[in-house]
Amino acid sequence: MRGPAFSQGGQNPMEGMGAGVLMCVMCCLCIFVSIVIAYFVWAVITIFDTAEAYDVPCAEDSNIWVFSMAFVLIAPVIACCVSVMQAFTKNVDGSPNMVMGFIPSCVTLVLAVWGVLLWANMTGDCHHFYESTYPNLLLLFKISVIFGVISFVGFICVMCVLGTVLVAGLSQMNSGTGAGYNDIPVSSDDADAPSKAEQTEDYV
Repeated sequence: MRGPAFSQGGQNPMEGMGAGVLMCVMCCLCIFVSIVIAYFVWAVITIFDTAEAYDVPCAEDSNIWVFSMAFVLIAPVIACCVSVMQAFTKNVDGSPNMVMGFIPSCVTLVLAVWGVLLWANMTGDCHHFYESTYPNLLLLFKISVIFGVISFVGFICVMCVLGTVLVAGLSQMNSGTGAGYNDIPVSSDDADAPSKAEQTEDYV
């Protein structure tokens, strides 16, 4: 039995709770977008502010400025271009071209491997040089490598999930096809066919 609030047209407490959860999600999303925008602005300013790090002596072995520029500027531009091309280039049946959708992921994987190799092969002297002369560039490089590795792991997980779903769908389709032929019921006419034949022979 509902309480007086419900009988008099009061508001359901669950509706208020749902609205509160939605507001919290929207606030978290706005905070996340703000952080991403602030990071991108800071990264672009850092890249242009440390452009002279392109030809420093340590850049011969670990050119972190080139990597940071490729990760922050070139990779998003490639992703935007691929998205535009994917929107205008579709398959014969009208579905989007999924092959082009893997291009940004492949670029991210290449950048992630490149960043890990640069970080692993960086000498202590070069690390100290970047830390003392270009601390913001070094921080940007490390953040970019971490993001690249996270993207790499996420891409592998997505591919594993898609592969599992595809294999499960194919196996279910095959099993369903086999079961369809085995489960066909025998009609009553077919079941009575021998008896009718016997009756015909007896009559003759």
